[in-house]
Amino acid sequence: MQLSLCCPKILFFIEAAYSEGSKSAVVMRDESVKPCSLVLSKIEGVLDSNIFYRLNRSHIVNIREISKIERGINYVCVMSNGFKLPLPRDKYKNLLTQIEKLFGMSI
Repeated sequence: MQLSLCCPKILFFIEAAYSEGSKSAVVMRDESVKPCSLVLSKIEGVLDSNIFYRLNRSHIVNIREISKIERGINYVCVMSNGFKLPLPRDKYKNLLTQIEKLFGMSI
């Protein structure tokens, strides 16, 4: 799969997935999953850092698709399709800064 063809409007998140020869999986808005032969660090270098954020070691998310962040014992990033992805506490404030920057507002 070519990432240059993935418009931010249709890409939800990318996760590390070491199966069947693919190194990552691209999850699309329609919840279809496309295998990708690139590792997350390579994908991260190609994507627009204003829209995509490296959430943790296993996920890069489309900031526009985050519906909320649940804070409790563990922090969880809830995507607009209901997927829940772990958010390390040390990345929480940085993610809020990226969201504020993207939407031009203060949280």
